[in-house]
Amino acid sequence: MGPSVLDIMEISMVHVLPADFQSSTAQPNFLDGDVVAEEPGHVDFVSIAEVETTTKADSLKAALAELFPRSSSAKLHHLKPLYVTAHIEGYPVSKVFVDCGATVNIMPLNIMKALRRSKDELIPSGITMSSFVGDKSQTKGVLPLTVNIAGRTHMTAFFVVDSKTEYNALLGRDWIHQTSCIPSSLYQVLVFWDGNSVIVHPADNQPFEANMIQARYYDDHVGYITLQGFNEDGRPTRISVQKAIEVGAETVHQDSARLGLANFLPESDV
Repeated sequence: MGPSVLDIMEISMVHVLPADFQSSTAQPNFLDGDVVAEEPGHVDFVSIAEVETTTKADSLKAALAELFPRSSSAKLHHLKPLYVTAHIEGYPVSKVFVDCGATVNIMPLNIMKALRRSKDELIPSGITMSSFVGDKSQTKGVLPLTVNIAGRTHMTAFFVVDSKTEYNALLGRDWIHQTSCIPSSLYQVLVFWDGNSVIVHPADNQPFEANMIQARYYDDHVGYITLQGFNEDGRPTRISVQKAIEVGAETVHQDSARLGLANFLPESDV
């Protein structure tokens, strides 16, 4: 006999960024009509067959050593999120946010409509999302869609929400783990296994043109905060450039709107 009350499970969910935070006058902060993208960028295939390894862990170690060499390059001095272009139901869609901090996959209602899907296709769901500041949002339902990235196609469950977001779609750990994907925001790539080879799919280089807030992360002068100078106790006394600090402070502001809880109905009722 099923439970008489709702089963509640707390999970980390999805980063909903406040699109109008510090935006300039007449700065667009919506994504209507901003869906179709160019074809995805170059995909590299790195063969590791010639490397003598005994386990998959050894193979992964060898592959990662080639893919992610240790470097102090300025290319790694950034705060970029990880956005890619994907084919969703055959349509090329830009600004697809790959987020290890999100549990499930999210799609805004306006993007669902742009992909010519209707509410009749939604699977009913009793999930409610809420942010750390208490704002709650009821999902419209679950929409199964095919997602193709780097030539790999998977049927993916998207929770549809009626809210403004900085992304056209979000792929959380549900998609990341099902596809055995290794995302790296630092190196701006997605990595997939393909037999004895590794597929490397690059992130979008400049996904934001109209949105000033997100575009600032792609400024060459914006990087992670570094501690500098030391007093007699060995404690740092200075921090890095103001521009990086301002963006870091904005990130803290955005985190307050990060959706963090979901209430799940019993499986028999979903």
